[in-house]
Amino acid sequence: MLEAGGGAAARREQNRREMRTAILDAARTIVDEQGAGKLTLRGIAQRLGYSAGAIYDYFPSKDHILHALYFLGADGLGQQLQKAVDDLPEDTPTVEAILALARTYRAYAHANVDLYWLAFSGLKERPEQKALLPMLEDAQGVGFEPLLRVITAGIANGTLSATADPMAVAIAAWSSVHGFVSLELSGHLEPEVLDDQLACIAGRDSAQAHDAFFAALTRMVLYGIVAGDTRADRS
Repeated sequence: MLEAGGGAAARREQNRREMRTAILDAARTIVDEQGAGKLTLRGIAQRLGYSAGAIYDYFPSKDHILHALYFLGADGLGQQLQKAVDDLPEDTPTVEAILALARTYRAYAHANVDLYWLAFSGLKERPEQKALLPMLEDAQGVGFEPLLRVITAGIANGTLSATADPMAVAIAAWSSVHGFVSLELSGHLEPEVLDDQLACIAGRDSAQAHDAFFAALTRMVLYGIVAGDTRADRS
């Protein structure tokens, strides 16, 4: 009897996981077709053949769906960061792995600009962690955990400073990359805005200038946390 009950509970949870995935897939389709601003619970429900009220059984609000869509969905940031790590050869140096994650973060923001702004500054309510727990269990990569794991391994293998705190380094790296991306997407790094201040970008188009700035930023951040021997080798 216990096994039967346990099996029923497992099936119910599996059904809930599949429904959460279906909701996020439908939401992703709407965002891709119409933009994030057009996403509604009613629209998601119509695509799935459910009532709008049924969606609330899985997500407390549209903001929770938008948050999950950007960070946790099948094509979410967490999974993209994890894939970036998984695609690297096993012998990839720690510094190169961190740079790959930085480029992935930037590329994902560029590919999902509307969701990026909504996820970080446009949500009416910040999703509570308790409400996100079921979705976190579904996610293959969450937040900056892939970055934290790479940094922790880099400290252990001597590439990064032994005195560095993994979480502090991860937050510093994330803050730097996120800050750059926000400036870039908001138009504050356009050549026409900076030409009077930075002659070094003269003659470059916007994409070239941004790529050059981003490469310089990430390497400057890493220069401050790599071990002395590694820094000498890379110089």
